[in-house]
Amino acid sequence: MTQGDLATKADIAIDAVRGIERNAGNLQSLQVVLRCLNLQISGLPKASSIGEQVKLLRTRRKHSLRYLAEQIGLSTPTLMNLEKGKGRMASFYRVITHYNAKIFVRDLKRTHFQKGETDVWNTSQEFLDKIHSVVPEFCLDPATNPTSLVNAKVHFYESHDGLKQNWHGQYVYLNPPYSTLPEWVAKAYEEYQCGNAKTIIALLPVRSNTDYFHSQIASCADVLFIKKRLKFGQSQQQAPFASMLVCWTKSNIVDQFARVIDGTILRKQDGAIAPNAYMIPNYLPDEPFSISKPKRVYGSFLTSEKIKKIGVDMTGFRYGKEKAITDYHAKYFSHELSRRHSASDSEKIATALFDAQVDLNPHQVSAALFAFKSPLSKGAILADEVGLGKTIEGGLVLSQKWAEGKRRILIICPASLRKQWVQELSDKFFLPSTILEAKNYNKMIKEGVRRPFARDDIGICSFQFAARHEEELMVIPWDLVIIDEAHRLRNVYKVSNKTGRVLRAALSNAPKILLTATPLQNSLMELYGLVSFIDEYAFGDAKSFRSQYARLTGEDSFNELKARLAPICHRTLRRQVMEYIRYTNRIAITEEFIPSEEEQTLYDLVSDYLRRDNLQALPSSQRTLMTLILRKLLASSTFAIAGALEALARKLRQQLKDNADLESTLAKLENDIAEDFEAFEELTDEWSDDDEQPEPLTQAEIDAIDAEIADLEAFKDLAVSISENAKGQALLSALDTGFNKAKELEAADKAIIFTESRRTQDYLVRILEENGYKDQIVLFNGSNTDPKSKEVYKQWVENNKGSDKISGSRTADMRAALVDEFRDNARIMIATEAAAEGINLQFCSMLVNYDLPWNPQRVEQRIGRCHRYGQQHDVVVINFLNKSNAADQRVYQLLDEKFKLFSGVFGASDEVLGAIEGGVDFEKRIAAIYQNCRTTDDIETAFNELRNEMEDSISATMDDTRKQLLENFDAEVHDKLRVNLNESKEYLNRYEAMLWQLTAHELHPYAAFDDKTHSFTVHQLPEQVQGTTPTGRYELSKTPENAHRYRLGHPLAQWVLTSSQQRSTPPAELVLDYGAWSQTAQQIEGLVGQSGTIAVGKLSITGSDAQDHILFAGTTDDGTDLTPDQIRRLLQVPATVADSDIHIDDTILNTALETRKKTILEEVEAHRAEWFDEEMEKLDHWAEDKRRALKVELKDLDDQIKDLKKRTRLSGNLQDKLGLQRQTKKLESKRNEAWRAYDDQARVIENQKDNLLDEVEERLQQDVSDTVLFTVRWRLMK
Repeated sequence: MTQGDLATKADIAIDAVRGIERNAGNLQSLQVVLRCLNLQISGLPKASSIGEQVKLLRTRRKHSLRYLAEQIGLSTPTLMNLEKGKGRMASFYRVITHYNAKIFVRDLKRTHFQKGETDVWNTSQEFLDKIHSVVPEFCLDPATNPTSLVNAKVHFYESHDGLKQNWHGQYVYLNPPYSTLPEWVAKAYEEYQCGNAKTIIALLPVRSNTDYFHSQIASCADVLFIKKRLKFGQSQQQAPFASMLVCWTKSNIVDQFARVIDGTILRKQDGAIAPNAYMIPNYLPDEPFSISKPKRVYGSFLTSEKIKKIGVDMTGFRYGKEKAITDYHAKYFSHELSRRHSASDSEKIATALFDAQVDLNPHQVSAALFAFKSPLSKGAILADEVGLGKTIEGGLVLSQKWAEGKRRILIICPASLRKQWVQELSDKFFLPSTILEAKNYNKMIKEGVRRPFARDDIGICSFQFAARHEEELMVIPWDLVIIDEAHRLRNVYKVSNKTGRVLRAALSNAPKILLTATPLQNSLMELYGLVSFIDEYAFGDAKSFRSQYARLTGEDSFNELKARLAPICHRTLRRQVMEYIRYTNRIAITEEFIPSEEEQTLYDLVSDYLRRDNLQALPSSQRTLMTLILRKLLASSTFAIAGALEALARKLRQQLKDNADLESTLAKLENDIAEDFEAFEELTDEWSDDDEQPEPLTQAEIDAIDAEIADLEAFKDLAVSISENAKGQALLSALDTGFNKAKELEAADKAIIFTESRRTQDYLVRILEENGYKDQIVLFNGSNTDPKSKEVYKQWVENNKGSDKISGSRTADMRAALVDEFRDNARIMIATEAAAEGINLQFCSMLVNYDLPWNPQRVEQRIGRCHRYGQQHDVVVINFLNKSNAADQRVYQLLDEKFKLFSGVFGASDEVLGAIEGGVDFEKRIAAIYQNCRTTDDIETAFNELRNEMEDSISATMDDTRKQLLENFDAEVHDKLRVNLNESKEYLNRYEAMLWQLTAHELHPYAAFDDKTHSFTVHQLPEQVQGTTPTGRYELSKTPENAHRYRLGHPLAQWVLTSSQQRSTPPAELVLDYGAWSQTAQQIEGLVGQSGTIAVGKLSITGSDAQDHILFAGTTDDGTDLTPDQIRRLLQVPATVADSDIHIDDTILNTALETRKKTILEEVEAHRAEWFDEEMEKLDHWAEDKRRALKVELKDLDDQIKDLKKRTRLSGNLQDKLGLQRQTKKLESKRNEAWRAYDDQARVIENQKDNLLDEVEERLQQDVSDTVLFTVRWRLMK
């Protein structure tokens, strides 16, 4: 439509049309044109005319005509004319700019092609060649026809109705029928959003005036606007419309298309398109508007200045008259965001919580705050029930320490949890860590690292490894040590607990957090052990604790013990957090199988071999461990045991060749076994067998080795000859059952299969691919070197380029890539034990234990990958049961019935898992039964004995005691959690708002900002962060899409904080625009129209409880004092600097700041006094405990003397009387010595107490400093 056509249709002059297109026409003409074209203006209040819309803009803000006229520089009559629909467009734009109305014109009704003679617009061969140069073959073309030239694996024709089908695949190509264009766009959008299709490429006509373009394309897809009009099919004529290539994808594939197709890209993060692009329907200029240079659009030039003038969001750039913050706001925000908080402040962990990639669960916040309860505390026991996220609680504590610059941090945990900690720290807290184990520790020593434990990142190691390096641990000034599964230390008071005692001595001066769900299992002495591990002065010695609390017969002693435990032990129960956490169920399915005759023969032969008194292949130092592993491989598959048997034979052949070189041959065997059985290193780390000293072989030993090699090779040959396993066939049936159950539960059609052997994993891939699961499987193991994993990794890196998903660690990124592949594409993941450590699969609700570990904690860890926080469905757990093996059946029965691992809501209980501590000893017991029990009766007897021992260790009486001692009333907990949740939400929202405004202020020269999505695109970096921080898109979100996650701890945010704190802020006058503020605040509404002065200062306190406070002082010009909350609110209102470097009399303000400083210091002193009293009470208890222990011995002597004297009196025999009298004299002498020792020891105790008081006094020392940040005059306008 030409300008003349439009003028004729609207019945107005052609000059009027030209004026409208230059933004210089009048409102009457604009109204006529809009009605003629069936258009409306969006972004303004709904009304029947433009005049009414203008009036509503004003009246909704309760502004008078005079006030608005003064604000925008127009006369009152001009405004009155505008509200009648008269006047110039220039005046109209001034009004909407003042009210920050972002406008654009959109079509009233959906526009699409009507079906004509043909609805088929085949893509030309020339254009398809360009498409296929980027994507050689598509997975699907859902809207094809018999003459289509598109190269795709699957085609949906009109009879298939692609709108009703599911679209699956990596790449989908769409050139839809144009008569139903909106429906096809909606379908493509839906298939991409739900994850069925990873990338959809659609060739569409340009229709930027339609609803679907804005809601389903521009907001979430990259668009390549094609410069020239295309030719379709065999036509030699260009199409009557412009075309665009729409890419719904997470990758940058649009850039690849732009290299071969001439056009201009509009990226989904670029925000809105120029408003004038919507003015005339069914037409788009050759190139979409770009902010970089003027473009001619519809006969008018739109420069960046004009865009600013009309106040429109363009390609992510923020324009318009909306006022931002000033340097004064920025300085205040930055000091507020970076200030340190007292241990008594609910915002103590605000920085850690703000940065953490975790949901806000109030019980975890409560636990982390408890750990910071007192600066004099030496640690805490966080004892929440299993499943409540103690790892997150510990992570919040160490993350806050890290943010405060306290970075000497060590995590000690079972070997099986080390990788999980690495993953959690990286994924959820963005913290670097390293597992310390023999291999890399020795390498660091060889490279000259004096103390490998003294690291720049967080160290993670097992209990045994830490104990082996006690001297190094002792000399490092730790800021924090976290001990996971700390119930292993509860018997530290016993001489037999060597590891615990070594660690207690090595870490005596370190602040410690113990994580355990079972702090009390069988005896109150276990509580003593854990508490004394943290603080040796919390109680006296074991003897005094036992004498006071062993029986807890009196209410006074019970209440006293509970009060003494309260400052150090924190526990929350699952039932207390049901309001915040949804739990799903576990459903067990058992698949029975009977091995073939050949399999049973192999099992019997290898079992008998492992029971031989002497085995040349297994040295005595490793025999128990290696026998356990070989039995696991034997139960896994014939393929797994075949490889192990070959490794044993190869070891013996090498031993004959090298004679006495047992060390090298054993190392080679261990490498061979570890390559298949990935849990080998973990088990070895927790095993305590002594090394064996090699000796030259005798002739008898050589003969025995030859015979054993022959046996092993015969066993191996039998194993290799077995091509199928009965359990493998049973897997196919089990998967059918499981998938049907998952469908019934409306869960995802996915399953993870766990095996303990890499060779078994290969066998399972083969059997599943041969039975209908080809191209539906992804593998997960310790190396992930198979071709498909490599291809998945390569594609994942390409798809996530420019985002924080890519960590830079190939191992971590490979794990993430495989998990994403399983979530988005694959149906089955076959995983070794590597997958049980640290990955989250809550999107999968079916788990198959192809091999069942004997360690209950390992089983729980596996199931916990799926049955965890965030799981929306009940989890199906499938296990296999060998009906020919009595021991296998009893192991399953024990794990199922006693440990309740496979069913219920919570899985294994704290009490049961706690009863077996690490699980390794339990695993050894089961291995011993397999090794020593040959008959069914022997097996039954041994398992009954084991079951009875477990029942003895799980005491119902102790369960009641634990509840009374460690748990709080549900109502109290609910109230506390609700308060925690509300407070946390409030300060996290405040932090986010401040960080966003501060970043937009400081990075304005370097980046383009999008307020709607809280994202920005950095096109140039500040010099200070170049080389360490990438450019690209950042998003202030917990779950950014194709962007780096922006957070307080990010280097870019740290630069923003530092930069704003260093800004010069001389005295100035700020004009605060309350009308431009997106919020309202009752505290300052009454100050609108007033003015006054404000001073902002900062008080810093260093010491054991380091903290900063922002000081506020302010008045109005009539002398009314402002409250700190009023000043905080004023400093959130957008403003401009009206006048700078002015003189302000700050005498009154400085006096007010000093008063505020004094008040804060008095509050700090009150907290210090409270902490001191708590510490004194603890030391008094400790001293009394020590004295009580001495008195126990004296009382015992007194009782013996009284008894002897009584016997002397009653004796009628003189000789007996003399003998008894001599015994009495000896005891009296001993008692006198005991009294002298008591006096001496009492003095020692008092001296120790004095020393402790000196230490407490030193830790409470603090330095105080303060400074004025700025002083300003203010005017609050509306």
